[in-house]
Amino acid sequence: MNYTTIEQSKKLLELGLSPKSADMYYGYVLPHSDKLHHVPNIGDPINALSWYNKGYTLGGKNKPMTFEEFCIPCWSLGALLDVLKTRKDCNFITIHSSYSLKWILNTSYYELANWKEKETIEETLIDTVYNTIVWLLENGYIEKE
Repeated sequence: MNYTTIEQSKKLLELGLSPKSADMYYGYVLPHSDKLHHVPNIGDPINALSWYNKGYTLGGKNKPMTFEEFCIPCWSLGALLDVLKTRKDCNFITIHSSYSLKWILNTSYYELANWKEKETIEETLIDTVYNTIVWLLENGYIEKE
């Protein structure tokens, strides 16, 4: 998978990552049943919500959804890397894989007048970048919205 899961997306939002940094979203679709399902989408969620609500209003089913009910922002790997790159104190980011087929991400951060380095090792590249961002958010190295 090359984008955050719903659970990962909710965690990033909960920690204060700006939804404006997301380049995708999970939106609802109504396939061939009355159940709503989240699916990843690229594009403008405002237009998708408008289209969705128009169908509900014309069909007389329930009430239209709000933006927060309809959409959950989600981040592609590229968008997560952009979050890492645009930090004020980012001196370097290195990513490589090991012989054990794990991904390793090293990034810098500034603490008490010293440059320090954070290393994250995970099975997948998206999890490696996601967990680094979670750590940076939890420790105040990424500005929260």
